[in-house]
Amino acid sequence: MKILTLAAVAALSAFGLQAHAGAAGDKLVQKYLCMGCHAVDKASIGPSFQQIAAQWRDKPDAEKTLITTVRQGSMAAGGPHWGQVKMPDDSERAQISEREARRMVRWIMKQ
Repeated sequence: MKILTLAAVAALSAFGLQAHAGAAGDKLVQKYLCMGCHAVDKASIGPSFQQIAAQWRDKPDAEKTLITTVRQGSMAAGGPHWGQVKMPDDSERAQISEREARRMVRWIMKQ
């Protein structure tokens, strides 16, 4: 019985950590004004987060490439990835740490 209880607590704790990480990614996307060009479910100036996730989902270098894109702009990561629209480079917007970019990318990939 104790093992079952411990397993349940561990599973719920892991779910809570994932939810927290997701909430952190959502807050960072808002903090850095990403929604000015992106939306969760529809394209605007840039692709939707759902489109980004769909395009990169099965690519082994997705997280690394998207972190570079978030931090330095699409041209630094071999872009533009969506037609001729480019994501501004880091001289045109706020600096984003690698840790924050990773949280944002992981949130985007869950969309």
